[in-house]
Amino acid sequence: MSSRLDPIPYEEIIGFLNEKTGKNFKANAEESQKLIRARWKTGFRLVDFRKVIENMTVRWGKDPERSQYLRPITLFGTKFESYLNAEPTLSDRGLVSPATERNMAVFGNWLSRKEAEEGRGDDQNGFS
Repeated sequence: MSSRLDPIPYEEIIGFLNEKTGKNFKANAEESQKLIRARWKTGFRLVDFRKVIENMTVRWGKDPERSQYLRPITLFGTKFESYLNAEPTLSDRGLVSPATERNMAVFGNWLSRKEAEEGRGDDQNGFS
């Protein structure tokens, strides 16, 4: 892992956030630097900041209500690690509708139960 003495790339982090969101946050803003520095001290690096920005831009970017939270105070705060691990869903990516994604989940659960029943020999029809 990198040393804690690595220079913190505030410009690059905030620049990437601005690029992805179309906003104009300042890299020299004290509060933004404080949040970035806190995450940096715990071992997160540029790749992690970029992934958080990517993940949450995909998840929230098209939602007018949630897109307002694509800002340093939200993204780089105490939920940073949760955002880092928040994989965008198919509907977040615009590949399917939220309803289709819910239907896919229901079907997946049903299929898992059916496969488990068949594995136990619980087939009610007498077929194997």
